[in-house]
Amino acid sequence: MDKINVSLGLNQSLALSESRIKNFLDGNNTAATKMGWFDTVKDKLFNAGAKQAALEQLAQEFDASKGLTAFDKFERLSQFADPAARSQFTVAKRGSQEAPTLEYRIKDLPVKTDQVSAEQWSVIETRLGHVTGLGGLDVHAADWLGQYERTDLQQARSAVTDDAFKEGGVHKRFDPQSGVLRAEDSTGAGDFEREGRIETLAETSEGLARYVSTQKPIASKDMATELPSIESTKAHAVVTLYDSQHVKSGELDKQIGDLSAREAHSVLMQTVDMARVFYHSGVSHQDLHMHNLMVHQPTDPQQSNITLKAIDFGKSKVGVTSESDRLNDVRYLFHKKASSGAIETARRDARELLGYDLHKMEKHYPLHKLMEQCARAGGSGATETHAFDEGIRNIGDRLVSGLQHAETLEGEARTAAIDQAFNHAMQSLSATSDHLSRPRIPEHGIRV
Repeated sequence: MDKINVSLGLNQSLALSESRIKNFLDGNNTAATKMGWFDTVKDKLFNAGAKQAALEQLAQEFDASKGLTAFDKFERLSQFADPAARSQFTVAKRGSQEAPTLEYRIKDLPVKTDQVSAEQWSVIETRLGHVTGLGGLDVHAADWLGQYERTDLQQARSAVTDDAFKEGGVHKRFDPQSGVLRAEDSTGAGDFEREGRIETLAETSEGLARYVSTQKPIASKDMATELPSIESTKAHAVVTLYDSQHVKSGELDKQIGDLSAREAHSVLMQTVDMARVFYHSGVSHQDLHMHNLMVHQPTDPQQSNITLKAIDFGKSKVGVTSESDRLNDVRYLFHKKASSGAIETARRDARELLGYDLHKMEKHYPLHKLMEQCARAGGSGATETHAFDEGIRNIGDRLVSGLQHAETLEGEARTAAIDQAFNHAMQSLSATSDHLSRPRIPEHGIRV
C-alpha cells in the first residue's frame, strides 16, 4: 500500500506506512512512533525533528487513556487525510449479525480486524451515516461526505465584495457561493467566537468533528489575504461547502418530509448519538431545533448514506459542569424542555395544546418529528407528533437517570456508564421506529 498523507494542522503533515497505521490502530504507540536511525538523522538534519514530533502528536491523539475504540481511531485517521483520499478509508462487515467482524481497509487493503457485538455494530453503523435496510454492499466509507468537501473556493472568496451578502438575518449575513459569513453586529461577532471554541475542541475531542459544522472566524490579520476584495471592518467567517453535484444539503425542518422511513430512522439515531458526543465533550448546544440540524445526502441513489451535522453554536456552552447545562440538550430532545427556561416551555406547550402560532413550532422537537416521519413514510398511518410524547419522555427519564448515575463514577467507569445510557436510549427509540416503519396489514374478515 502506498503511504497515506495525513495533516495534523499547524503545517504538521505525515506520510504513514501500512505498518505504522496498523500499530496506531492496535494501540502500539511505541512501535508506531519508532523511527530507524537513518530516518532519525535525516529528520533532525533537514526537518528539525518535525516528523518525530508529528508522530508523537498523533500518538497523543490515540492515547489509551482516551478510551478510543479501533473505529474511533480509524475514523479520526480518515478525517486527518486529504478530503479526496477519505473515501479510501472503508469498513467492511463480515460474519453473523449477532457477532460481526469488522475489517478496516485503506485503498482496499486490510489494516485492522476487529470483533464487535451486534450492539456495537449498530452504533458504528449510525456513526457511518449508513441507511440500514436499503441493501447494498457491507462496505462503508468511514467518511463518505468528506471526499466532496469543496477545496476550490479560494478564487471565489478572493472575489467576494461587500455587497455579496444577501442572505441571512439580523446578526449575520451569508454569501452561499463562497461560504463566507459577515457579522452585522456584536451578537454575530460573539457567535463567531463561540464557533471558534467549538472548532478548536473538535480538533481533539473524540467524535465531535463528526457531528459539527462550524463557522470558522477569519482573523483580522488574515483578511487581506483571504478576502482581499472586502473593505468592511466587520468580523467574517467561512463555512464548509460540499459539491452540489454529489451532495444534497439542507436544514432538517426543510428536508424531513422527503425522508424515507429508513432515512428518518438513521437521522433519529444520529441525533441521539450526537447528544452523546456533546455530553462526553462537555458541550451544550442549547438550540438543537431542526433548523440548526443539517442533513447531507448523496445525489447518487445507489449510495445509501445520510449524515447529520449541527450548526449555529451561537448559544452554546463549552466545558459545562452543572447538571442543568449537561442535560440541557437531552431535556430539550426527550422532554420538550426549552433551553431558555420554564416560561418558554409553557408557551410552546400552550401553542401545541391550543393550536395557535403553530408555525413557530415547525422547527422544534426533532425526535418527535422524526418518529412521526418514520410512521408516515413507513405506511403505518398518519400519527400526530404528540402521540410519541409519553414514550419518548419515558426513554428520556431512563437516560437522565443513567447519566446522573454516571456522574457518581470516575474515569473509564463514568465513560462506560454514559455510553451505556445513550446506547439504551438509542435501542429503545430504534425498536419503536422499526415498529412504526412496518406498514399496517389490514385485517380481513373470514366468512363461514
